[in-house]
Amino acid sequence: MNHYLATGDTYCNRFVQDFVYAYGGGSIPFVFEGANKTCDWLKKQAANPSSGWRKISYAETQQCTEDGKLVLICSTYGKHISLGMPWGHETKNDGTWKSDSQMLRHAQAGGSSYYNVTYYHGWGTESSNPITDYFVWEG
Repeated sequence: MNHYLATGDTYCNRFVQDFVYAYGGGSIPFVFEGANKTCDWLKKQAANPSSGWRKISYAETQQCTEDGKLVLICSTYGKHISLGMPWGHETKNDGTWKSDSQMLRHAQAGGSSYYNVTYYHGWGTESSNPITDYFVWEG
């Protein structure tokens, strides 16, 4: 699984695909063709209510992630995709949670790999950026 190592190469789409598959969300086509194709596919899926995918707002990501739903974050500007995580929580060394802010958190694998960091820390852009789309798996 070398595609999870922070080597300078980008494997965000493969990381997301592996997580979606493990979560029970099926297989995402185009996973080896880059994040933009994956995000375009998600947009098409969200337009079909029976697909299991739904486009959500930034504000909805908080409830969805805290309910344990699978949330994906797409940035067409940065050609990137990552996994949404509960807002304002951080895992401490003893495995418990602490609250630190009210901002969407995420995990990504790519040029840099992150787990449970603020969206801003990982992507360096505001999380409510209009060029960012959010999707939840409800299938």
